[in-house]
Amino acid sequence: MKRLYLIAACILLLKMANSQTILPLQSAEYCPNVEYTFTATITKPYKNMIGEGSCFVTQLPQSPVGTTFTFKGKFGDANQKQTFLVYHPDNTSTPFEFTKIKSLFHGTCSPIPVPATVTALPCQTVSIPISFSAVQWFTIFEPSSTACFGTITTYEYLLPSGWVLNGTTSTGSNWITGTNNITVTSDLSTSGQIQVRAVNPCGASLVKGQISTIAINRPKPPLTFTGGYAVCTSQNFQANNVPSWVSNYTWLVTPSTIFGNTNPTSNPTTVTKLANGDGDIQLTISSASCPATFVYNTQEITGKPKLVSGAPEVSGNTPPMMIYYAPGDENEVCQYQGTTFDLNYTINTTVNWSAVSHQGGPWPSWTELSEGDIYVEFFNPTQNTLVLQMDASNTCGTTSYQFGFKAIDCALRMASTVNYFKVSPNPAYNI
Repeated sequence: MKRLYLIAACILLLKMANSQTILPLQSAEYCPNVEYTFTATITKPYKNMIGEGSCFVTQLPQSPVGTTFTFKGKFGDANQKQTFLVYHPDNTSTPFEFTKIKSLFHGTCSPIPVPATVTALPCQTVSIPISFSAVQWFTIFEPSSTACFGTITTYEYLLPSGWVLNGTTSTGSNWITGTNNITVTSDLSTSGQIQVRAVNPCGASLVKGQISTIAINRPKPPLTFTGGYAVCTSQNFQANNVPSWVSNYTWLVTPSTIFGNTNPTSNPTTVTKLANGDGDIQLTISSASCPATFVYNTQEITGKPKLVSGAPEVSGNTPPMMIYYAPGDENEVCQYQGTTFDLNYTINTTVNWSAVSHQGGPWPSWTELSEGDIYVEFFNPTQNTLVLQMDASNTCGTTSYQFGFKAIDCALRMASTVNYFKVSPNPAYNI
């Protein structure tokens, strides 16, 4: 009998628990700041009720309150569990919990999966489709298996100024309503980014979603250029693959003391050599109907073969600079220790080394390495100096440079109380 009593008691308690109901259902989705009328059924006498977790009661049930009664309430703009709590005279309570509140206060179930970038060709009005999977609503602090619910279908877009969505032109600061499948239209030149956020269809004053960003790529037209590197007398330079919208060409050739340009606003343009030297040619393209401007550092040009400006690089047991030949101011090389001198020179230049003279004993050892580098070694105590000549040639002719080398006893200098070395030209700042 006792066992039967316990089973009956459990069944009664289950029936009582199941009889605690509320309509609309707790599993339904609700908008914030909207007043809903609820009908609740409880199993104990009613004493009072409140709202917890941002919800609040807007109209209490009318007295006398029976086991079934109606009340009105609103949910707050927070996507968290919100509860209408009914108190009983015996100091117990009955909670009616709601977890599907359509709010963006704590974000969405996942970030908006917008594309990382879109491409709009410059100086063209381009229609760009943007599509992504709609995100879900989200309830914070709930298990991951139940935290996400529903689908968000309304979004807002902040476009660069002059871009258009759904017939509305962006000012750069006005958010334009759309869906997760839209087409935007670019202007001719404005770049930047597109910002996207979910919006709550329940009310304009509700919290907006977090912003996702789409970068805008307005690529530089991929021009190619023809024209020789060496300008011996005159040379034509031409830009190829030029878009049809380009109407303005501006060629800049520097320095003006080395090169002239008789038709700097035409394509092709003609560059003339005024004196020996090196320079650069640059092109700027634009359009009368498009504010975009694109600059191309086309290439270096030269009127003669020449070492790159600045001192050549040197490695080995010598000062860190290589100097040209001047009697009494040669590059110092330790006896019995070979040194490699690495010179930089202009492209399209061939280099040839030759011996000019030496003093003392047999000829020192010297070898031309790859790309015109030179290896020098003094291996006889009677050797003193060596002069080598480098001939740098291109289609404009040949320019010669001489370099002097002097053997020194590095071991003696190391043993000296006074450390000595020479650097020329001085690589530091006024030191």
